[in-house]
Amino acid sequence: MSGRRGSSGHGRRARLFRSRRGVLEGLPLTLLISMLLIAVGTSILLELFVYSRAHTLNSLSLATPSGSLAGENVFGAWKQPLLFLATAWAQSGGTLGGVTVTVDGCGIDQIQHTLSNGTAMFLLPIPTLPAHSNSCVLPISALYDPPGALGGSSSQTYSTSLVIVT
Repeated sequence: MSGRRGSSGHGRRARLFRSRRGVLEGLPLTLLISMLLIAVGTSILLELFVYSRAHTLNSLSLATPSGSLAGENVFGAWKQPLLFLATAWAQSGGTLGGVTVTVDGCGIDQIQHTLSNGTAMFLLPIPTLPAHSNSCVLPISALYDPPGALGGSSSQTYSTSLVIVT
């Protein structure tokens, strides 16, 4: 009888231990691995989204060292060479380096690339106004080729203009 009792008790313990082992090592471990894979996948997707927004040309702001241009990109009384800044902005809100900025018109033809701070600096000569006119439209365009590290996308352009009034 005592032999039966011992084997019966031992059998219950063995089943209980197997059950605990299955619960402790099976379900939580599977759940932990699943959660880890979901977290890694989500972080990769978020990084790709942030990366694409950080490398998308959104706008180009124009300024002189003394501040922004007056009105709607109107600049008047331009009688000497002008230090001119163009800043490229990404869709994420930060600046964008490596953008090719072209100023072409009113007798001015210059190309610069934005630095890592997103700003390109131009020293523009006195513009040439058309005959019998007191104004000129100076087209300014930006071209950005995003890095192809994560598949890249096609070139992006942004155009604006500066109206010069004498």
